[in-house]
Amino acid sequence: MVSCEDGENLSKALKHPFYEISTRDSYEETVMVFNTLYNELMRQGHFSPGSFKRRAVSKLMEKIPKIHANSTLNSGGRSLSFNSFRDYIPEGANGVQCSPSRVSPRILEGQAKYIRVLINVWSENAVLYGFSRSTGNIQLYRDVLERLAQEGIHWTPALGYEQCCGSRVGPRILAIRNQSPIPEVTWDSGLKEMNETWKGAIACLGVAVFFVMTIGIIYWQVVDQPNKNWILRGNTSGLIWERRSLSLVLQTLSEEKTLVEINVGNFPDMEQPFVKNLCWLNKTEFCYTWDATADLEISLEAGPSAGTECYRINWTPLHCKVTLKDCFSMTNVSWYGGASIRAQRWPLNKVNTKSQPFVISNLTKNPTGYGSVLEKYFLGSTGVTVTVAPDVPISLSVESNRHFCLESPSSISMFPLQYMVCISQNITSAHQEVGSQLSEQERRLPNTDILGLPIWRHYKAADSAAKMERGLRSFFNRLKRHHLGEGLIALNEHSTMLLSNATPLLTKWKGQFSVRLNVTNDAARNWYMDRVSLLWQRLGAQYVTFEGAEGNTFAEQTVQPPKELEGDKYIGIFALMAATLGNSTIISAVTRSNHLPLFIQMTPLQSDWSYAGLKGIIPSVLHYSLLGYNFFIPDAVGGTLANEFLTEEELYIRWLQIVTFLPVMSFSTPPWVCCDEWVLNLTRQYIQRHQDFVVPLIVKFSKEWLSWGYPIFRPLWWLSPNDPVTFTIDDEFLIGDEDFLACPYPTYHFPFSIKT
Repeated sequence: MVSCEDGENLSKALKHPFYEISTRDSYEETVMVFNTLYNELMRQGHFSPGSFKRRAVSKLMEKIPKIHANSTLNSGGRSLSFNSFRDYIPEGANGVQCSPSRVSPRILEGQAKYIRVLINVWSENAVLYGFSRSTGNIQLYRDVLERLAQEGIHWTPALGYEQCCGSRVGPRILAIRNQSPIPEVTWDSGLKEMNETWKGAIACLGVAVFFVMTIGIIYWQVVDQPNKNWILRGNTSGLIWERRSLSLVLQTLSEEKTLVEINVGNFPDMEQPFVKNLCWLNKTEFCYTWDATADLEISLEAGPSAGTECYRINWTPLHCKVTLKDCFSMTNVSWYGGASIRAQRWPLNKVNTKSQPFVISNLTKNPTGYGSVLEKYFLGSTGVTVTVAPDVPISLSVESNRHFCLESPSSISMFPLQYMVCISQNITSAHQEVGSQLSEQERRLPNTDILGLPIWRHYKAADSAAKMERGLRSFFNRLKRHHLGEGLIALNEHSTMLLSNATPLLTKWKGQFSVRLNVTNDAARNWYMDRVSLLWQRLGAQYVTFEGAEGNTFAEQTVQPPKELEGDKYIGIFALMAATLGNSTIISAVTRSNHLPLFIQMTPLQSDWSYAGLKGIIPSVLHYSLLGYNFFIPDAVGGTLANEFLTEEELYIRWLQIVTFLPVMSFSTPPWVCCDEWVLNLTRQYIQRHQDFVVPLIVKFSKEWLSWGYPIFRPLWWLSPNDPVTFTIDDEFLIGDEDFLACPYPTYHFPFSIKT
């Protein structure tokens, strides 16, 4: 009986390497296995057998190490063996063969090719040990040896043993690789030793060949390589590396449509082709180390629905003071979302902002900063979304009609740049699948009874509670006399303190010294909320407004904030506090809070026709609603930034017409102060239309928002997501899917219309 130990002893005696091959059942070492191994060796470009994981296949083979057929080869292996492959079993072979038979030429050629590779790789002489449970496979080994002998590779069978089928110990065969049977001879070639001239010529020729090869390699590296390389492919889309522009391009697999182009131009000195995927074993990942500066990892992930694919992109700096920056092209893409600004635009392609921390700013102190409603979410007209994890600090810059850029802070903390890019069928489905689910928490409605009540701001100065009460009584009687219906009267901080006869909650506010509440301190929060509740009860107020959360005191004073207050976390905690008072609370700044039952006070506007005034209303409405903040209170008719009454009649009317179709109508300048009697009558009519027509629509579609998160105030592309004309319309909007509002222009006489 030939054993594995016999083979090892023989190889030691002959001083030849020892290798094992084996089969588990009849003819299961098939051509598929050998061809796979052969192609793998050829693909690697070097004939070095690999290291295999070993495992025992059966008790009969415990002493013979096993390997996976799909493992990678290296020279450290002592033996090779394969798992079962039944796909190419020759005809007539069922289970274990009980009698020798000739082997299929297809399998024979595969085994011969495999052993031929091993011979060429490992040594001139070797001991081959074959093991099988069937006599049929011993015949297979013999046929393989015969085939190899025909090619000049000779093996001598040794200690051959065969046994009848049914014995527990299978037959074995041992073969010894012989030296080539061709005798070694010497002969005279007849060539004379070359003279110096020939030596020099050949040397020059070698230099020339080397030079041509070098030029060819350089040409291949720089010129002849493809400009585009696919690095990841999904079911409907894929990521391409654009070598010349240093961009990641998200395209459909047919390359008919470019969804988004991401320029990674923050590494201008990079000249490598950038196509080497270090994670090539995983077809859903791409990894690359960028010039010892940063690691890039991209993973293909399943989206929230079958029609959505997502790519998670993660840049990790490799040392301090590295700024990571990715820019999203605006070429043929209209972008929405992000943050509100002083002069709101829709889409944001026409915005220009310098790079600055992407946090809510106090626009009074920083007019070029980001405003009171902000989310790390961007929506593209090609059906693409970009979302940044809430806790990842970033800076944002926008260059009009070119790109917007996400940038990581450069600091010793080595912040990563992480975001998710998802693609859907079109822009509407993209927002429905991704944008509408920004908050995973249950959504709650604010008090919708407020919607039908116009808000009248009464900020008249008074130096005593008695004078304030007389002024309020007179103002109320005036509203009643003009038949303007029920409403709410809004008071500022000064009036509130006079009427409550209480010490101010904050020392001073709006341009004067003040104290910011420490929202991380339980005692401070409880004290503050107790005072607010007491004030609310004492005045019998319908609602309360929280202001002052916007702005970042730590950033303004260049102080490192505590971890629990980094970024916009202060505003998030403040919103949670406000929501504890019920569903009749107004707040002036929000982020990551669209699920809370809060009203949002819109940013004050200028009293003019610009995007910082009248033209900015509808872009702001679309922006707020897209981010999930549907219950907002627009700035008062005519604007309040100037802090004075409006006297321009035409501007007042146009403003009045727009706010009629918003959640709440708000007034700072009474119509009897601004304009003629007919404007007062018009105001009365529009208030009635708002109550009878608009409020029921908002309540109706608020149920859809509760269930699905869809915006109540929708852009026109919501119904026509494939019409490019709708992507830039910033003076019209939908309430739900039914009603259409056209904004008036100052160049026409009342071109206001409603289409149903």
